[in-house]
Amino acid sequence: MKRPIRSTLLGLALASALILAGCGATVPVRTMSQGYVTEGTPIATVHEAVLRAAELRYWRVISDDPGVVTLAYPSGPKAQHFEAIVRVNYDARNFRVEYVSSRGLNEGHGCTQDKDVVCAHRNVNNWMINLDKDIRRFLVLQPRTGTTAPARSQEPAKTPTK
Repeated sequence: MKRPIRSTLLGLALASALILAGCGATVPVRTMSQGYVTEGTPIATVHEAVLRAAELRYWRVISDDPGVVTLAYPSGPKAQHFEAIVRVNYDARNFRVEYVSSRGLNEGHGCTQDKDVVCAHRNVNNWMINLDKDIRRFLVLQPRTGTTAPARSQEPAKTPTK
């Protein structure tokens, strides 16, 4: 009789440890800082940077309206099991990546003492941070208006006359 009780207790202890370890993966969803755009950058360039960063990180475009792009991660078959949705608001001066919702990523409230804080799997923050970094990187790589050197004259060189 001792053997089944010991096995049962050991099994319960192991199950409890696994459950508690899984709960530790839930963290408050970060509010991303506003990204500033260099003066003179056209809004189309900001839009293009958002789409390029999304493509690079395998985000799927859900909607693309003027000034706001809604994205879902991941794209492909993994989206059947879990998904994070963010909104990127942008204009010619700044942009911001904002969390909207998630599915299959332990979304909820209560991972902190503040019950109003939205919590989700820790990877949601990492995905948002990487998207934000890549938008910033693509904006830096974009040519800016008004910063190019003046074009050289295309007139043929004059030869000295005798």
